[in-house]
Amino acid sequence: MEFLPKLDVLDLSCTKVREIPNGISALTHLRFLKLPIDGKTFEKFHFCLFAPKERLGENDIYLQGQQYSFKDIYYQTSHIPSIAEEPDKFFKICGFRSFPTGIEEVLLHVELLYLKKNNFLTRLSDLGAENVKEMRECWIESCDSMETVFYGEEVDESAALGRYLQNLWVSKLPELKNLFRGI
Repeated sequence: MEFLPKLDVLDLSCTKVREIPNGISALTHLRFLKLPIDGKTFEKFHFCLFAPKERLGENDIYLQGQQYSFKDIYYQTSHIPSIAEEPDKFFKICGFRSFPTGIEEVLLHVELLYLKKNNFLTRLSDLGAENVKEMRECWIESCDSMETVFYGEEVDESAALGRYLQNLWVSKLPELKNLFRGI
């Protein structure tokens, strides 16, 4: 993958490739990946999606180079302590000013969603309740435009978002006025 530093799109549909290629994290310009999985979803994933400029400034040890061996230590030390088991399907979205397109399939299966420095979010339903169906945990950090987590006029969306939610962690949200804003 190091020979393709400017690769923008990687479409592996209609191939026999069934695993994410080694070294995919080196593709810092990649914005689209299509991988056939025969109608099955990943049983376990830890994906991190960064806006292009944000990746350079992220100091998160979880994401540094090839140090993925530290991810379990990082996860356990920074995680909400009451959780009994690590979610198998983790997705971090960081640094976007507008909703990143093409992530709907991942959102459908995510168990832990970590939202950091995303200014397109004013409330959790901005992700689309129809997109987040299995979320057990949600971390929201430094999303400067977030005003409320659940919005009362969106009863169905709020119910769908909260259906499986066990842990909600919010931090550094300067515009947050309440967790649930009624009608």
